[in-house]
Amino acid sequence: MRHFPVPLGLHYTGRARRYQARGSTSLRLIGKHLCISTAPLAQFGAAFGRLAQRLFRHAFHLLLSQGDQGLQQLRQRLFPQAHWLLDRWHLTQALRAFTGPDQAEFQRLLQPLRQADAQAALEALAQSPLRHLRPKEFQTLWGYLQNYRHGIDAWHQIPATLRRRRGRTPPPVKSGSGAVEKNIEVHINRRFKRQGRSGHPLRA
Repeated sequence: MRHFPVPLGLHYTGRARRYQARGSTSLRLIGKHLCISTAPLAQFGAAFGRLAQRLFRHAFHLLLSQGDQGLQQLRQRLFPQAHWLLDRWHLTQALRAFTGPDQAEFQRLLQPLRQADAQAALEALAQSPLRHLRPKEFQTLWGYLQNYRHGIDAWHQIPATLRRRRGRTPPPVKSGSGAVEKNIEVHINRRFKRQGRSGHPLRA
């Protein structure tokens, strides 16, 4: 079986509650357009950029990614004016790889990241009792935070009106890609179903 990377990109303009029931956290993306390709990353990026130019004329653009160097280069070349955030989901996964089952330490280290304070996160990590027990994982996480600290701190550069909810209306911008990942997953599964294929990676 041959495997090859499939770049995926999703443009959207905001988020809204899917259900009005109190306590529901399900969200849907507004103005979403999915871009999928089997072309090399550079060609995909060019198509993704053209799609943004054709569809959107917003004054504020935000790109969310896990820090991949190829994606960073595309951002600098195709979206030079866009703000960039390090995806919170990938950030917490990197943190979990260091702390393992120690939930108390995970929550302690997560707190400065929730405040989008990379320096405080590094200082907290330097004091972690796990650094001597898991030195390899410590170095990996330390390097990740150091290399992408600007993507953590950039949260404060986003206008407050885009970061804060209005009543029960969720904020347009969020630092985690959960809703984006879910939308891509649903889109792919629906496409596979129409083709009579399975969305499961081992059965696709």
